[in-house]
Amino acid sequence: MNYARQIILQAGKDGSIKSADPDGTMKHLAAELVQRQLGAAEKFLLPEEGLLLQDFTFCAIDRTKPLHLPFPEICLEYGLGVNAGQEVFADPTGDQARCLTRPTKRVLYAKELADGLLCQPYLYFECHKKWTAVDGFVIPHENFIIDHENGSRTLTCIGLATAEHFFGHVQPLYELLNCLACSNVQTSRFSTAKRGSAGKKIKCSLPFDSYHCLVIGRSGGTDARPRSGGGPGSHRSPREHVRRGTIVRQANGKYHFRNATVVNPGNGGRIHKLYKVTA
Repeated sequence: MNYARQIILQAGKDGSIKSADPDGTMKHLAAELVQRQLGAAEKFLLPEEGLLLQDFTFCAIDRTKPLHLPFPEICLEYGLGVNAGQEVFADPTGDQARCLTRPTKRVLYAKELADGLLCQPYLYFECHKKWTAVDGFVIPHENFIIDHENGSRTLTCIGLATAEHFFGHVQPLYELLNCLACSNVQTSRFSTAKRGSAGKKIKCSLPFDSYHCLVIGRSGGTDARPRSGGGPGSHRSPREHVRRGTIVRQANGKYHFRNATVVNPGNGGRIHKLYKVTA
């Protein structure tokens, strides 16, 4: 939380944010540019790794229409778990063009342009206590997803050297747009300002941003069917179990987000699962 403001604060102190192209060329993003972009963007706070649904088909996004953001400028903020891979980026502490380490936080800034969506990722390295930038790229408004006959798909971009890095940075953006393409999903702004017992705002060393969250309405009706088509199945699951969130296609052609839920609570025993949580 408040990652964008951390970047703005660091840029103000250092005069710029260091960045490196995939070929190792060192660059600097001016503090004024960083402050203008991140300060104006609408903020979204995402779960760890930025993953909302992990629907890699992005089935709700209409390929026949231009791809657009929910606001002219947005900023996605999320933490990276212990499984975050080692990647090569600008060394935020010295003049080296390359630094092999594991980032722990990520911010993706995106802006609407005439020819596509401009994206600028930022990464935080706990070992250096510094934010650094990654080479930006553009997602075209059209042909942004290429579906292949074998069922695979390609996400297209302009200006990034490797598809592996591109997918890691942009997948949360595609997942957000995929969810927002559902007719029962809206955005709602909430404030994270801390308040005391009397309801008064607590003065913090770094002000808190307001964030947008996703509001999922009722999926509505019995006309929902799996996106793969076909009639209702005959499989019965009488015991208590967890049903994962999914996107379903209605009979009217619209897509709805069906949230995760516990089915048949208390029937046939209780769910017992162990989760490993890192502080």
